[in-house]
Amino acid sequence: QRVIFCRSDDGTTCSTAAGAWAGWLVFADADGSDSPSAAEILRIGAIASAGGMSVLASPAITAQSNRIRIGSDGFARTAPGSSAALLQATLSICIATTQPPFNARELTIIAGGRPMITPANKSGSCPTPANS
Repeated sequence: QRVIFCRSDDGTTCSTAAGAWAGWLVFADADGSDSPSAAEILRIGAIASAGGMSVLASPAITAQSNRIRIGSDGFARTAPGSSAALLQATLSICIATTQPPFNARELTIIAGGRPMITPANKSGSCPTPANS
């Protein structure tokens, strides 16, 4: 069945807000609604902004209402259904500092679901990442 990873500002619903994420949730979309019910939520997490950490999504993720949908076939796609295009996108986890110089980690989704994490030198800033 389809599983969705999305931005969440309250730990119970997905958020379409712009900018840095306050948190996230993962849910099994058993009813196909593209929105979590309490029984479908598998994991939630908050992002500690106190340390200056930010999580930013590339345009391919924000265009999908801040969701990464992984179908029953294991592929991340741009929309529900097995005929949708494969997702190519990036999530950036970053701290605005020059020490260490590699102040970001980029989780890149390539080939429809294969994740790759790479360190990135963002020169002390935390820009919105580009699609993969």
